[in-house]
Amino acid sequence: MMFQSYALFPPMTVIDNVSYGLRMSGVDRAQVFSRSQDAL
Repeated sequence: MMFQSYALFPPMTVIDNVSYGLRMSGVDRAQVFSRSQDAL
């Protein structure tokens, strides 16, 4: 779980904000998109 303020990443899209933690964890790009889509 990644806690964030509403305004933490305002210039990013919803999918970018959702996938941020996965990308910072080094998850494969295809997995990041797939898992983010599932979460949404």
